[in-house]
Amino acid sequence: VKPADPTFVGYCIRQKADCGNKALWKTSPDEKVGVLASKGHRPCIVEYSDMSKEMSELRSEQDGRLVFGAGNICNHFYTLDFLEQVVVPNLGNIITSPA
Repeated sequence: VKPADPTFVGYCIRQKADCGNKALWKTSPDEKVGVLASKGHRPCIVEYSDMSKEMSELRSEQDGRLVFGAGNICNHFYTLDFLEQVVVPNLGNIITSPA
């Protein structure tokens, strides 16, 4: 995995994306990596340690692939406008898990 992968960055720019997250498909359900998911119709990352065994092993009936298979590799893209207009104004609304 290349940090600042020029292909990924170029793709995000070409798509006029304000943010992007690169993921790699997990090779097995027990791979210790967070996954891309949706919670309340909003994208999120679910850490592997927060997933039950059943959830991590869940497979699609259509193609047999892992339902939660898009592994988060922490390779992100953000525009400055996105950070200034979306992230910074909402910093006070960030919900964190208790330690």
